[in-house]
Amino acid sequence: MLAAPSLSSQGWVTEPADYIDRLFAYYTASNYHQSLYFKGQIHSLQKAIFDCGTNMEALASKMQADLSAIYSRSFPDGVRAEVTIDETRGAWEDQSKINFFVSVGVKHRGTNYDLQKIISTSDSVFTNFQNAIGIAK
Repeated sequence: MLAAPSLSSQGWVTEPADYIDRLFAYYTASNYHQSLYFKGQIHSLQKAIFDCGTNMEALASKMQADLSAIYSRSFPDGVRAEVTIDETRGAWEDQSKINFFVSVGVKHRGTNYDLQKIISTSDSVFTNFQNAIGIAK
């Protein structure tokens, strides 16, 4: 059974579409050092940015590996994670701002669920993300 805790009035998140969205939110909000018991097992966007510094290709690869590991725990039927860098900026735009396109697809009980996000960073600092969730049957 899928279940993720929530501090909202929603309680436990059990719907697959909400669950995959919640896992992504936890990835962006978690701190690598938040647990001694699970040391080395916590995947965090904050840690990925720290480890990769200004190497955006390495950061995209690290994020893709992290997301694959996170979703594989809950969706053994199949996971696809892809992270690409937005390379459409013009010369007039601030080169310290970079967007990452994130696409995650999972299979749960014969249904495919897709998650698409845009993560924005500025000077190697996570600033925000925008999202859209779709379900394909």
